[in-house]
Amino acid sequence: MSIFALQFSLVAGARVIATTGSDGKIDRVKHWGATAGINYPTPPKWDRTVRELSGGSGADPVVEAGGID
Repeated sequence: MSIFALQFSLVAGARVIATTGSDGKIDRVKHWGATAGINYPTPPKWDRTVRELSGGSGADPVVEAGGID
């Protein structure tokens, strides 16, 4: 689902900032076209990193592809 959301967003013209729980996946999402990737456990306030990467505007919309936990 996450890669589909990434691809769909790119086709729609979005600039994608992906979050993931591992550094290895950051390289993967960038390979698929994401502008940036954030390993969310690393910066405690990763939402601030998103704001910085977006030039202060933040993110809109957000696709949540997490599981039950």
